[in-house]
Amino acid sequence: MQGVNLSTVSEFVLVGLSDVPAVRFLLFVLFLIIYLATMAGNITILVAISTDTRLHTPMYFFLGNLSLLDILCPTITVPKMLEVLLLENKVISYTGCMVQLFFLIDVVGTEIFLLAVMAYDRYVAICHPLQYMNIVSMKLCAQLAIGTWVVGIFNSLLHTSLIFTLLFCDSNEVDQYYCDIPPMLALFCFPTYCRELVILAVAGVLGSSAFAVTLISYIYILLAILCRNSSESRHKVFSTCGSHLTVVCLFYGTTICTYVRPSSTYSPDQDRIVSMLYGIVTPLINPIIYSLRNKEVKCALRRVISHIRTALTRPHLSEIYLLAAMAYDRYVSISKSLLYEVVMSPGVCTSLLTVSYLAGLLNTIVHTSALLHLSFCSSPVINNFYCAVPPLFVVASTDTYLNDVLMFVYVGFNMMATNLFILTSYACIMVAEGRTGSAAGRHKACSTCASHLAAVVIFYVSATFNYMQHSSSNSLHSRQIASIIYTIVVPMLNPVIYSLRNKEVKNALSSFIRRKMYF
Repeated sequence: MQGVNLSTVSEFVLVGLSDVPAVRFLLFVLFLIIYLATMAGNITILVAISTDTRLHTPMYFFLGNLSLLDILCPTITVPKMLEVLLLENKVISYTGCMVQLFFLIDVVGTEIFLLAVMAYDRYVAICHPLQYMNIVSMKLCAQLAIGTWVVGIFNSLLHTSLIFTLLFCDSNEVDQYYCDIPPMLALFCFPTYCRELVILAVAGVLGSSAFAVTLISYIYILLAILCRNSSESRHKVFSTCGSHLTVVCLFYGTTICTYVRPSSTYSPDQDRIVSMLYGIVTPLINPIIYSLRNKEVKCALRRVISHIRTALTRPHLSEIYLLAAMAYDRYVSISKSLLYEVVMSPGVCTSLLTVSYLAGLLNTIVHTSALLHLSFCSSPVINNFYCAVPPLFVVASTDTYLNDVLMFVYVGFNMMATNLFILTSYACIMVAEGRTGSAAGRHKACSTCASHLAAVVIFYVSATFNYMQHSSSNSLHSRQIASIIYTIVVPMLNPVIYSLRNKEVKNALSSFIRRKMYF
């Protein structure tokens, strides 16, 4: 009997949130938006904390750890839930279920202890401000952070081993949208009283002790504030402590309600709502409550967002590589026409397109990270009609020599390499067409190559003029004109040059317009 159970349960089936297709799609869109917003908020906070030296303090060190946990917690459960909602693929393997449960308990346990550590940090900062840096040193911060992660791992190992060392019955339907302890306990073939008792004891002791530390810390904070004469400082701390305690109570309450109780009281519908509160909602609102109410963090976030926006407006390296890929496609099409379908297979096209976008993403990351380390005046005036790299270098209050060198070398290498590749491709096309006897074919190839090369030259020259000069250059008006050319004029000309000169495209457009006019 036991051997049969071990061999039959090789996978589990997760129960979705709804069986109605329209409702599933709406839930998919809703949770996808929440997940992306959670990722964006917490990643932005991590970048702001890591790049702004003013935020290199114990409080923000712990806040960075909390943001990392808030990234991991929904990432463990939400992607599979989205797959179930969109594709109805409810199956998860035995190993996948065990890994999901392990990491979920690890992250939840670590966050419980981290919230207690953060409460203690606030207690020392408010009640003992003069001794704060001596008590909460960076060494102690590292020890406390590592301790929370280590305790979370051992807590997760204990719970996971207690769950997956028992035998499951033939039923493998997990009554939840992810693998969790209560629905897994409901699948066991034999009584689980002893194991439930161990789980309740461990979760109860660890959770209650962490909650007690958090609660006592905030009580001392409130008592210390009540003794102060300044009503403004009392209001500020009451507001901060109130918002922090709201998240703490929400997180502790939902996790205790989920894990510190016997399995006989398990209610699937109620548990789905409770698990969403600590697994999806709390990671979404933590950046708002812990960070966006803080002036220092808001200033750092504005700086990060400004630099990201600036990096996204630089000459798109993706377009440079895409122009090279298009030139290669034309070379294969004209010079090796019989092998065209074999050489330019869908897989090769997808690979070239992926490389183009990844190169642009890497370019953005490199230059954004370089910009994040610059300091600016209190009210810098940018001499351009949008945020661009050269005018930002001009208004920077720190030395931009290394940034100038980085941009010159990195952008210069990529532009020269792709430009050489494009010129070589079109030269080979011209040579191949020159060998043919058809004057009409040569004229067509020359006309096509000339128009394509005109667009490439305009884009490359304007982008090179704007980004390959030293930031101390005073040609501001010339740079503005160059920016207009490659950001406005070239995108307007590209459809004309690359598409509207093509008979197939013109026929398709004419057919489309006629159909729309007919209907």
